Amino acid sequence: LRGEDYFRKTEREITEKCLASETPLVIACGGGTLLDEDFGKQLSRDCLIIWLYASPSICVQRIGTDGRPLLDRYIDRLEGAEMLFKQRKFAYARVAHLLVSTANRTPKEVSNKIYGEINQTWPD
Repeated sequence: LRGEDYFRKTEREITEKCLASETPLVIACGGGTLLDEDFGKQLSRDCLIIWLYASPSICVQRIGTDGRPLLDRYIDRLEGAEMLFKQRKFAYARVAHLLVSTANRTPKEVSNKIYGEINQTWPD
């Protein structure tokens, strides 16, 4: 209703509040969060960023058919997802510390993969 700019502003404010917390948190950001280059750099400096990757076709299958304003603009949702991915992939790659494919993996398999990668890359 209020548009993407309002959403991104609110998302950033909430994320900044989470970053100020003393409690360790997992923050699942929206796909456009990292398009703000300065904010992406801040997050990369202050957080461990894990890019959970799935192809645009898998993402479209997972999210269903409505309620996604940026995709709802397109007649062909797959085309829309591919366009968004092209716009965003370099922003993701610039700041991500880990890239984990979620294709053909259950949530438990993805979490185990993340755990293994973190322990292998940053052992205690």
